[in-house]
Amino acid sequence: MKQFLCIFFLLFSFFSCQQQKTIATEQEECFFVSRDTSLDSVRNSLKAKQSYLSDYYKGLNRSGVFKGNVLVAEKGQIVYMESFGYVNDKTKKPLTLETSFQLASVTKIFTAVAILQLHEKGLLNLDDKVKDFIPELPYDNITIRNLLSHRSGLPRYEAFDQKQWDWTQPMTNNDMIALYAKHKPNLFFKPGKSYDYSNAGFALLASVVERVSAMSYHKYLYENIFVPSGMKQAFVFDIFNPPATDSIAFGHARAYRFPLEPQQDYLNGVVGDKGVYASVLDLYKFDLAMTKNKLLKPETQELAFERTIKKRNVKYDDYGFGHRLKDWNMNGDFIPYHSGWWRGFKTLYIRDIYRDKTVIVLSNHEISPQAQLSWNVLEMI
Repeated sequence: MKQFLCIFFLLFSFFSCQQQKTIATEQEECFFVSRDTSLDSVRNSLKAKQSYLSDYYKGLNRSGVFKGNVLVAEKGQIVYMESFGYVNDKTKKPLTLETSFQLASVTKIFTAVAILQLHEKGLLNLDDKVKDFIPELPYDNITIRNLLSHRSGLPRYEAFDQKQWDWTQPMTNNDMIALYAKHKPNLFFKPGKSYDYSNAGFALLASVVERVSAMSYHKYLYENIFVPSGMKQAFVFDIFNPPATDSIAFGHARAYRFPLEPQQDYLNGVVGDKGVYASVLDLYKFDLAMTKNKLLKPETQELAFERTIKKRNVKYDDYGFGHRLKDWNMNGDFIPYHSGWWRGFKTLYIRDIYRDKTVIVLSNHEISPQAQLSWNVLEMI
């Protein structure tokens, strides 16, 4: 009898799991429009691509999965771009393609490009010690390369508690450095020996940019990246001089019932790991500038796309210099991209350098974008 019951429960569990799997698959696939349509025929027609993507994102928006702006391009041509939702859900002001969003960790790409520009000019080397530029930093063996690839072992600056910093006051990059100098928290590991995603590392890189260039991070990016790329809505957030609220998207986070103004969070004074605001059109112009080698030489860009976590299994994302790397088709071609998530914003910038395709998704709602759904766009065009 016991044996029969065991067999019964095993069979019941198996078919229940299969049913749940089927339901989950159906729920996921409902976001795809015209599943019977041949994607080959869609890919061969610009109008078909545009219609397909329009239906796709409208479906995501109607289902509540996506609010924000999207731009998809291929071979230097915009295939599709559209806005869904509001700058501020409270005022109901509609988003436009010129609306600037907090890019969150997509900012790290800009910080990396700035460092690589200084490297090209011979103003620093990637294996220079960070302490050579920030002598008050209490760590002797961390290099620029370690910071760019998240292999520094730095503890998180976000973890400083109220005993070490008054959370009612904005924290700046210099304040962050002073906290490390004063409290000397232990590294997670010896620099270069492991990988740990570090916002602190890219905030330090922004400070390196300032000390090497003798410019503020804000001014350096404006003169050396934003202007050469033609990025008209892009800027670095200044917590002491915030932008006009009608010119930017407000973040909508699940933990709050109201849209978040950027100066409400004291950590927004630290930049380099986050802090760049830009529109989808700005990111597209940046993408074109990178493709045309206006910002970096081809050989320098190749440095940014080199794998640095080579012992990890291929199915996991890797990391280059300021770029995540995904083996999307499991063929060994790692596509550069970066995602971001910060205080009501979710962002994704995919640059398929092998097929010259770009997907840019900026959302001011934490509900979206779902990464898998945005990556699937690469297969639609």
